[in-house]
Amino acid sequence: GANNLSKIIALKMEKGFKDKISALISGQLSERLTERFVETISSTQAAVKKTVKKSLYPIHQGQIPFSNCKITNGRKAIRNMFDLKVFSEMVYR
Repeated sequence: GANNLSKIIALKMEKGFKDKISALISGQLSERLTERFVETISSTQAAVKKTVKKSLYPIHQGQIPFSNCKITNGRKAIRNMFDLKVFSEMVYR
């Protein structure tokens, strides 16, 4: 089964098949692929040149995780342990 299928596929691809394999082995790329890379690189270079560097960046301020969720007794106890205390003042009791 698999041997016959591979022979059929090889016969279908025989036109230029050996050239394609030798090009892949030697490391040559087709013109079509190199054109794509050149277009992509040139378009990204233009985008980089257009960007304006700012000296000031916006500050992202986050919230306490799960602060808007429902509070269970366990969460309430943990929040009371850490709520509005300096970290150095927290001791295991």
